[in-house]
Amino acid sequence: MVFGRLFKMFKSERGSGTGKDLTLHDLDMGFIVDYEMRSWEVKEVAHYDWGNSFKGKEFKIFDGKEYLYLYVDPSLEELSVSYQVNVNDGDVLASKKSIINTDEPLHVLQYDNKNWIIDDESLAEYKIEGESDWMDLLCWTYVDQGSGDEFVALNRWGEKKVEAYRGKFIKPFEIS
Repeated sequence: MVFGRLFKMFKSERGSGTGKDLTLHDLDMGFIVDYEMRSWEVKEVAHYDWGNSFKGKEFKIFDGKEYLYLYVDPSLEELSVSYQVNVNDGDVLASKKSIINTDEPLHVLQYDNKNWIIDDESLAEYKIEGESDWMDLLCWTYVDQGSGDEFVALNRWGEKKVEAYRGKFIKPFEIS
């Protein structure tokens, strides 16, 4: 079944006469990508509007066992892959409580045997493709104090809902 969709996708793109090479921005529901020697199907597409004409796309991808989130900015300068983590774990829980009670996260997290420092705070509008309403999102991103290649993000939706994600920044050649 997956091979049928993959073949259909490439057949329709290559046979369309457009001569267009597909990029990460062209991903859509049902498309297949390879990452870390596994095939992943795009299950959901979401759009971010960070303001000042800066937008991004996020693809929820599934390999048959787990879900990941592939974030792509328009310039391909920022690509990341992340997965949702338990928000009620250690310092992540403490930061969640701080966000809910004071509108401020902790500035340093100890999580998964690493120290994470806050690197960015961003407000965005978020919409899942096919849905009509945009939602407000406030995101705090922590980077690991070692390499800076990994991150933990806390996303606040409304007054009381906070989700946590752990991920890493990647290069375009890591996704095919």
